[in-house]
Amino acid sequence: MYLPEVEELKQFLKDNGNQRFIERWCVPFQKRDAIIGPEGSIEFIKQFLKQEYNDSRTANTNLSDSAK
Repeated sequence: MYLPEVEELKQFLKDNGNQRFIERWCVPFQKRDAIIGPEGSIEFIKQFLKQEYNDSRTANTNLSDSAK
């Protein structure tokens, strides 16, 4: 998988939103054996995935707390 420059990824995210960014870049990123591209782009996707994971864990915790 080839990644564009980090600025292109940021623009795609801004223009298309989180869900489309996940579908276009994050899902393929997680499924590929090899990633080619700028280190900044790889780190940007890793940080995005980490943030999404943390946000989902927080949302699930909040839902669990409100169900009590």
